Amino acid sequence: MTTLAGTIRENIVFNSGDNVELTDDVRIADGYTLTFNEGSSLEGNSNSLDIDGTVLFNGSSTSLIEITNVSFDGKGGTLRLTYVSVSNGSIFPKYQNDGSLSISYSLLQNVNEIDNPESTVIRNSIFNNTSINNTDSETL
Repeated sequence: MTTLAGTIRENIVFNSGDNVELTDDVRIADGYTLTFNEGSSLEGNSNSLDIDGTVLFNGSSTSLIEITNVSFDGKGGTLRLTYVSVSNGSIFPKYQNDGSLSISYSLLQNVNEIDNPESTVIRNSIFNNTSINNTDSETL
């Protein structure tokens, strides 16, 4: 088990078998990337992942990345969720987000809120008991 807390100012890649746990709130500094590849997982323990940089989840059709109990926050970062299963938490629950959000081929369950930033792409995904706020974007 790998634990994360505090501000991250380096590029980090997690691969198959890497189980990551947030032990406190985490901030990805601008200019840095946190990457989760297929076979990895993220347990948030109700902590937030504040994205000023980039966070990428690169699962596959045969290996979804499990993400639980995380609040993805940020005002200008990039979050890309591809082939993930997200349960509980929220995604950019702050209004006026200038970030970029992409959700593809994913399952989102019991997510309190997805606040749709201006640059959002959602495709081929399933939402169950999840709220999407589209007030900041012209289209969804």
